[in-house]
Amino acid sequence: MFNFKKIYYISSHKQLSDDFGGYFPKEITNDNSDFTFEVKIISKKLQKIINFPDFIKKTMLATINDKISWSEPYLIFKKMKSELFKAFRQKKYIPRYLRTYKKYSHTKIDSIKTKFIELSYITKIILGSTLLTITLILILVIITMLTPLFITFLLFKISIKLLFLPQPDETTLAYFHDTLTKDGMIIYAQKSYGFSLENYSDLISHEHIHIIQSRLFNMSGIVEERSVKFTRSNGDCLSIVSGEYVRYIPYLLNINELEVRLHELICSYYLFSYKIPLNLFDFISLFANHNLSLAIYPNYINDKIQQGVLPVDFIENHEKNSFKSKHELLDMDIFVIFTSIEQEFHRPFIEEVLFTVYCQLLKYYGDEKISNKIANEIQKPNMYDKLYN
Repeated sequence: MFNFKKIYYISSHKQLSDDFGGYFPKEITNDNSDFTFEVKIISKKLQKIINFPDFIKKTMLATINDKISWSEPYLIFKKMKSELFKAFRQKKYIPRYLRTYKKYSHTKIDSIKTKFIELSYITKIILGSTLLTITLILILVIITMLTPLFITFLLFKISIKLLFLPQPDETTLAYFHDTLTKDGMIIYAQKSYGFSLENYSDLISHEHIHIIQSRLFNMSGIVEERSVKFTRSNGDCLSIVSGEYVRYIPYLLNINELEVRLHELICSYYLFSYKIPLNLFDFISLFANHNLSLAIYPNYINDKIQQGVLPVDFIENHEKNSFKSKHELLDMDIFVIFTSIEQEFHRPFIEEVLFTVYCQLLKYYGDEKISNKIANEIQKPNMYDKLYN
């Protein structure tokens, strides 16, 4: 039997707790209201059943509102019918000619009943059989006419749902798609993982932060401002090294994507130390203790040792005190970001850009009080303001 999709529903608060290993950090309080989001795991084969040209998609997107329920026309008709019968029960609202017609029709029916009773037994059987045959033929004709319409409607409904699924390529693993479902995500099932929810925990964690972003910033009406991607025109405050990975920088430095990756790094650090940064010093320690730190930002580490922020034996003890990212893709993204940025900009990028991003993450976690408190340690204006404001 073929399995094309499976749907799960998850609490946002539970997902955040799961991100931190099942125990939400005791240093902060989640005061955000909880909500449930949908996780739809689908087969890539399902997505390839239909593939409409882009101009058709754009036309249909302009004419079809995703919030319309397929049951709405029926509910409207049902309500109208109910109101109509209610009005007819109150005779004072029925026009006089309709009341006269109602009385006349009852008289006519009684007359037909009397005549039918007076007919012979054989005549009744013949007449009844004829009427039954005509009724059955009419029912058959109606079914024959309506069946193709029903099948067409069913296929149209399925096609519309499939049409607005994002078209995957070989590298697409998951997708937050707010026009398909409210507070939901789509995950493309991998052959080795199947449709089990546990096998996609990292993807769900990633897309869940995007859902929180969408909820917060759609409501405040500034989602478009946050979606502006980093470009090389910001080069006056952040120099990018030319190389094979430079083409990924606009995507990775998009503020929405940067927040998600920092969240994944914070969770990785928490699973190692069972604490989260509560000030700038803690935040610097987090980046210093990452297992890739000496390889991708060594000058920054040396500067912090010379300044007395890190102990003199930090490098010697780094291997036993370091932590690893939750998954290899995160390590790859961190490597690409820091090797693409000139070393002289590593300090402001960590202490001004990423620390500001972390303050925003604390609001996503539900503790605006601590977020505002540690945000006072950030001097302004800074690199974050120049890049994103």
